[in-house]
Amino acid sequence: MYTTTSITDKFWILHKLGERVGTIRLNENVYEVIIDGEHRNLSLEQLTEQYGQDILVQSKKVNINTNVAVFDYPTNFGEVFNSEMKDHLPVFTKTKNSKTYHCAGYYGIRFPKGWVTSHCPKLQTLEGNQHIGPFKSEQDMLLAIKREKECESTQKTLSTIS
Repeated sequence: MYTTTSITDKFWILHKLGERVGTIRLNENVYEVIIDGEHRNLSLEQLTEQYGQDILVQSKKVNINTNVAVFDYPTNFGEVFNSEMKDHLPVFTKTKNSKTYHCAGYYGIRFPKGWVTSHCPKLQTLEGNQHIGPFKSEQDMLLAIKREKECESTQKTLSTIS
């Protein structure tokens, strides 16, 4: 059974059995359906024939500006699944059956070329790199990165003096 989540009056997320499977966009009386990268243009009659009479009757409305917090750390998603703490990090998945975890909050991640800011990075990215966080605000993260850079600069200066 297909359902939709209305994002605007011309754009919907298409769900099958609760899982996101595609999108529907209304363009001048033609409904563009995208599933697995395949684009199909359908009339309203074709759309309701294939996906059900109530396909555009919203099962739920999403406020794009409302993002869910996981253990009080902000995410950039309106809906999250499988939230838990892993290695002291608040993690979640974007879909119910996903195996890819993201970390809620703001992080500083040190790559070989320097520090990078990140909001809700993948857990795998944090596990493979030095990082600081989670932080509940972007300002706190930026301050912590600035302090890390200052410490690194001080350590380089001390090592050249020795």
